[in-house]
Order: sequence, then C-alpha cells, then structure tokens
Amino acid sequence: MKDRPIVPAIVGPTCSGKSGVALQVAGALGAEIVSMDSMQVYRGFDIGTAKVSQDERRKVRHHLIDICEATEPFTAADYANRAKTVIRDILSRGKTPVLAGGTGLYLDAVRYSMSMGSKPGDSEIRQKLKTIAGTEDGRTVLYRMLEERDPQAAARLHPNDVRRVIRALETADEDAQPLPKAERLEEEDFRVVPYGLTMDRGELYKRIDKRVDEMIKLGLFSEWDRLNERHPFDTWAGAAQAIGYKEIKGLRDGFYTREEAVRLIKRNSRRYAKRQMTWFLREPGIRWFNREDYDSEEALCSAVLEAVVRDMEGPERGTEKGEC
Repeated sequence: MKDRPIVPAIVGPTCSGKSGVALQVAGALGAEIVSMDSMQVYRGFDIGTAKVSQDERRKVRHHLIDICEATEPFTAADYANRAKTVIRDILSRGKTPVLAGGTGLYLDAVRYSMSMGSKPGDSEIRQKLKTIAGTEDGRTVLYRMLEERDPQAAARLHPNDVRRVIRALETADEDAQPLPKAERLEEEDFRVVPYGLTMDRGELYKRIDKRVDEMIKLGLFSEWDRLNERHPFDTWAGAAQAIGYKEIKGLRDGFYTREEAVRLIKRNSRRYAKRQMTWFLREPGIRWFNREDYDSEEALCSAVLEAVVRDMEGPERGTEKGEC
C-alpha cells in the first residue's frame, strides 16, 4: 500500500544507547516516543530498567512506561494492542511516533499481526507450532520464540531439533509471550522501519558492567526492597524476570552475598545483550549503525536522523536490506 507513514524504531542490545539516540531523533522531529521495553511497563522499576528521567519525559512525550503493576501479566499481545493504538493516535494528531527499545518480540508485535495462543500443551498450540515449522524460515522463527519465552531451554536445544523446540514451547510458562501467527502480515496503515545500534562486543560489555555499578550507586537494592514491600516478589508476574531484580531476590533469600548478586546481574545482563543481538540480526530490514564508525554521539544521532528523514520522505522506497 502506498503512502503509508513511516514509524521509525530505534533498536539494539541493552546499553547500546537507544534512549539517547531516540530522544535526539524525536526531539528533532517533534515526535513522541513509544517505549518498546518489556520491563519498563512496570511502575517503580526505574533504576534497574534504566528508564529515562522525568525531565527527559517532559521534553519528549513518552508512552507505554509505568502502565501496570508488578503483579499484572503483560504479554506481547497486550503490547501490540496498546502500542498500535498509541501509534495511530499519534499519527492522527499529525505527529511522528518513534519506537525505542530492545525487546525483539515487541518489535515483531508491532510490525506484524499477532494472535493470542491457547494454553500451552493443547492440540491447537501444537498444530500452530507445526504449521510455523513448515513455513519458510519456520525453524528459525520457532527457535527465536523459545529464546524469548524460555532462554534456558533454548540454550539446551539446537534450532534444527524442531520436535524438542515445539515441546519446549508447549510447556513454557503460561505467562510467557503469546505465539505469533504463521503468516506474519505487515500492518497496512503504517510501516515500521527499524534502525539498529551496534558496537564492539567487548566495549558493549564494559558499558553494561559500568551501568550496573551506577545502578547500585543509585540505589537498586533499596528500590527492590520498596517494590517487594508494595507487592511481595512471589506475587510478581512478568516483572519477576527483570534482570537485577531476580538476582536481588536470591540475595535477600540468603542464597549468596551482595558481591555475588552484583556479579550475577552483570553476567546475566551481558548474556541478555547477546540474546538481543542474536534476535535482531535475524530480523529483516534493520538499518545498522555501528558506534565505532562515528566520532561522537552527535555524529551518530545525525546519521540516524538523516536516514529516518530520508525514509519518511520516500516511505515506499526499498528497506528490505539493512544499511550501515
């Protein structure tokens, strides 16, 4: 369909600088940012999810941050419904929505039509998974779904072991993300174009370790205590999977020391970043920007903004191949 408005999406692994670039791009465009982070939806999870400050939110309007309590389940289908409603509202007001975040399944949820699955283990889900497996790149799609739903199970299995991958998806937690349809149809009234940020892995890991140290200084442990007092950790839904918070739970339960908790937060954050990059590298149509190719943050932001403006001026020009 011609003349569909472009919806830019700034994506990449944790600590790659998505928020900063999105703020600069949105500020230059007079746009509004739609968060694409599965943990920033939870109220009070501020330090551990590196939410933008209230001052930054006043400068550029943000959506889908602080929209539910830790005890409330929030699935990719919930996100798709909320995000698409917000995107269309922003567009209807003559403004540009800019997606920003590192949750790969949320990017898919906005780019493609999604359907809620039935409870894990039933015949309808099994048949749907088998149908997906029989499509082009179906094995890859199934494995990516498992990586998001159950990373530990995915680490034990090979993507080509379709039978076991399907079984693992069937038995995944009921609160895990919903299953996408075998046919992933693009939305007709807008077009999401992703712009990815990447960098040397060693440098990324240094940034992750530094951010964790900063979070500790800002009071991550005290934040956990306040959240646990409001809603005991055992009552948390998807929020219980938030890196940083689940490790502090182990500390508070006496399983390891504070030093070990910090080490685990850093390790798990690095592992998460690796999984994010694996996801995004398989995502079609991402235009990649390597931080090492730019002398400054300003130069990087300018390059991304230039690409966004170019695409918005010609929304139906080919974007099937990523660019650097």
